[in-house]
Amino acid sequence: MANIAALRIQREFKEVIRSEEVAKCAIKVELVNDSFTELKGEIAGPPDTPYEGGNFVLEIKVPETYPFNPPKVRFITKIWHPNISSVTGAICLDILKDQWAAAMTLRTVLLSLQALLSAAEPDDPQDAVVARQYKEHPEMFRQTAKHWTYVYAGGPAKMPDLDDKIRRLTDMGIEEHNARVALSSYNWDLERATEQLFTGDVHSMLKNAFTTLLSIMVQSKFGFQNKSKLKISNKEISESMALILPSNIDTSSL
Repeated sequence: MANIAALRIQREFKEVIRSEEVAKCAIKVELVNDSFTELKGEIAGPPDTPYEGGNFVLEIKVPETYPFNPPKVRFITKIWHPNISSVTGAICLDILKDQWAAAMTLRTVLLSLQALLSAAEPDDPQDAVVARQYKEHPEMFRQTAKHWTYVYAGGPAKMPDLDDKIRRLTDMGIEEHNARVALSSYNWDLERATEQLFTGDVHSMLKNAFTTLLSIMVQSKFGFQNKSKLKISNKEISESMALILPSNIDTSSL
């Protein structure tokens, strides 16, 4: 790590852990390694928000060009928020992009992220699905964000009605997190979420089948005429053809 970056982040780290203001806001930071290139942050959900009572863990990576370029920050804890990806934890916040200035500090970043939980910017979203719900169905958004806070961040608001819908999907073989994402994305409409999940599974199966058969064709073109020499098994060939060909055609002998 460049000397200027190392010295700067060490000073800022000490500033944060000694700051009464930061402690009062229930914000913490700790080292992941001794080189100060990676930190772990933790922010408490602000009062009077759907995130109240939750604790959200952050990954903070400090580039060698710091402080002339911002740290790379993402949420490790899953969260339902317009400006934070529900998939990757990536954050849309101007000071982490083009509005960063070398005078800003780690303390600035942590306090700004906590403030973002209180004041979302749905017109500049990181997660378009969440932003649409935030604008069109605000109460549904609040319920969903509270539910995610309870499940992933240790929040206090358990919601039996939402849990019941998730349970109905998991009883059908859907993985719990996938069920939660689908229901959250479709405003907890069980019928629409179910349709999306199972349609997606069919599309995935067909895509894999076409990929397998395309691989067979490519390998055959380059001289692998004997199926026994293919890297793809006879079982994979038969299963792929069975997905694509009409049901009255026997694929076992192909």
